[in-house]
Amino acid sequence: MHTKLMLEYGTNIAAGVTPGKGGQKFQDVPIYETMKEAVTTSKAKISIVFVPAKFFLEAAREAFEAVIKLLIAIPEHVPVRDAMQAIEIAKQNNAIMIGPNTPGVIIPGLIKIGIMPASPFMHGNIAVLSKSGTLLYEISNNLTTSGFGQIFTLGIGLRSVKSPSMLKIEKCNVRLGTFAQRPLCNADYACRTSCKQLYHPHQTDSSRIHQSFK
Repeated sequence: MHTKLMLEYGTNIAAGVTPGKGGQKFQDVPIYETMKEAVTTSKAKISIVFVPAKFFLEAAREAFEAVIKLLIAIPEHVPVRDAMQAIEIAKQNNAIMIGPNTPGVIIPGLIKIGIMPASPFMHGNIAVLSKSGTLLYEISNNLTTSGFGQIFTLGIGLRSVKSPSMLKIEKCNVRLGTFAQRPLCNADYACRTSCKQLYHPHQTDSSRIHQSFK
């Protein structure tokens, strides 16, 4: 369902990975057996992962070893130790992980990599960061209905682990900006819904599925 919705939003999904379904297609997206095969063929640098929590660490490791540079990790109830290990593997591979337990990231009007509905968001100049998916939608919707669009919005996730720093989020912005061919680090303000403050950017298994993006 979410693959279909992301495609309908305009996201360029270059490949999917589901063991046992290699060689098939979904919505004209080719499916591969492994992340290595998918990334080698598609040259993807960003991936979103949908897996049961017990398979998450293995799936994340496979993505980073395949040279994915930005991993959007949707699964919830991931053991804290597995999440911390995945973060360390990301660091070792000079990559960034958003999540687990994130609704994803959206560049309004351009791409959607996640499970969030599209309707609360509108293109503009405010960056919205939130640990809560519900607050992400609510704050963005309030901004949109008041005429304030968003340059990007991101669900941080990681409820049981220390959140990414603003510097790491900025690095994520740069990578997404390269992907979007649009500068994303020039937001007027970054709104962090977890603490309800505004920051000026110049201050501070068979179920395993990956979606990969060019």
